[in-house]
Amino acid sequence: MIVDKDTGKVYDIRNEGHLNRLSKRTTTTIRMSSNVQGAPTFGGPRADTEKVVNRQSTWGDFWKIKKQRNQDFLIAAEGGDLEEMTRMLDPSQPLENIPDINAKGLDAWSALHVAANEGLPEIVKDLLARKAEVDSLSSL
Repeated sequence: MIVDKDTGKVYDIRNEGHLNRLSKRTTTTIRMSSNVQGAPTFGGPRADTEKVVNRQSTWGDFWKIKKQRNQDFLIAAEGGDLEEMTRMLDPSQPLENIPDINAKGLDAWSALHVAANEGLPEIVKDLLARKAEVDSLSSL
């Protein structure tokens, strides 16, 4: 869940519609005025120049990547691929590439749910050592 502190809106990144809203193109108006020394300042009632800038929402891209990495992590847990899970959780990579260890998949199952259900004790031990939530509830 993401809470927009400016508007109070709550976005659930598991919801495709919310994810699309976060990644829409936005238009921003920048007003520039000059200060005494000629350096530009932003805002203010006396704007000399007004420029409209289109920019891609970087947050939308971030959450799309994060959602995909979380799904890949759940698949690795289900397949018992401890080496792949360890590689994915490597803290030296960019933040958007590191999955959430408690991410929920189908029926709100976490990697710990999946590993326990599949009978994969090595995966369960690794997840517990990494402080996975043990009291996480599924929707079943």
